[in-house]
Amino acid sequence: MGSHKKKSGLPAEAYRETINKHWDEAVCMHPSASPSICDKIISAHTIQRSGLLERIISLDNHVLTFYKSEGLEPIRVGWRRASTIKGFCGIHDKSTFNPIEDHPFTGTPEQFFLIGYRALCHEIYQKRGALRASPEIIKQAKTDSGLTEEEREKRLHLIEVQDLGYQKGLEHFLQLKTKMDKQLLTKDYSGWNNWTVEFEGDISVVSTGAISPNVDLDGNVLQELHDSNSEQQSFLFGMIPTDKGGIIVFIWPKEWKVPEQFLRSLSQNSSEHLLEFIVQVFFAYIENTYFSESWWNSLILLVQNHLRNLAIIPNAYYTPIGLLKIKFMPWKLIRSEFKNNE
Repeated sequence: MGSHKKKSGLPAEAYRETINKHWDEAVCMHPSASPSICDKIISAHTIQRSGLLERIISLDNHVLTFYKSEGLEPIRVGWRRASTIKGFCGIHDKSTFNPIEDHPFTGTPEQFFLIGYRALCHEIYQKRGALRASPEIIKQAKTDSGLTEEEREKRLHLIEVQDLGYQKGLEHFLQLKTKMDKQLLTKDYSGWNNWTVEFEGDISVVSTGAISPNVDLDGNVLQELHDSNSEQQSFLFGMIPTDKGGIIVFIWPKEWKVPEQFLRSLSQNSSEHLLEFIVQVFFAYIENTYFSESWWNSLILLVQNHLRNLAIIPNAYYTPIGLLKIKFMPWKLIRSEFKNNE
């Protein structure tokens, strides 16, 4: 579920179920999808279940996440449901992502591409869902007896602003998907730059998604996201497990300068806390972030409160997020490498 904050008279679980009924749509997002090819639409994982999610499960098979709509406490989610979208049929999910699901990561152009493509499909699915659910969210806000008229007007205005952002973001990502669909079908994976960050240690936190940064960590404006006349630029990212830890992979079209500016500012400002900075970006920008209960319980209260506050920011693009320079990840940095590809 997306970032619409809950202001309904319904209990949290009932509210979530109501919104999800409008949010979810079973559809295969593969460019070759058709009734004659596709079998059953499945709950496709956008974060690897085997190798990533399985490494952060609790003894009772749950993982933790935050929903911006539900406040400061982590939500427990069954690990088989975590990070799923009804966005692919079984045939296309298996055939498309086999090179990153069933083969070791060797850094081929195809593997980089598929990590990004999966993140993009998740982003499109979620933005479509947010827009489908918006009329129900507006209805809940209008009928919530717990709101004053002033609060109701503010709430409705926030929904309107968010929906405009979702719509522009959806248009941007659909354009990017058109390009990536062609590359997927022709198996031409050229034209993408990447940044890989490898670490050793217990996985603890996993995430995948897309970010369209508007300012870097020094406060420099990179792009105006609400300017309808400007081209939006984004980076896509995901994670891959290794025997001793994992690799965080970021990709973006080589002609786009904004993603690299943001990521290099992240790398240069973090000093010895690069991995902590990356995780804080996950919490601030990406609701599709999951973490282990044991790791969360091991954090000092200062870090827990900071991550809580990042996770419930309604819009991280227009809120200074502030990043802690403190060691809290059980990870050791192995390498950080930017690579430009033809």
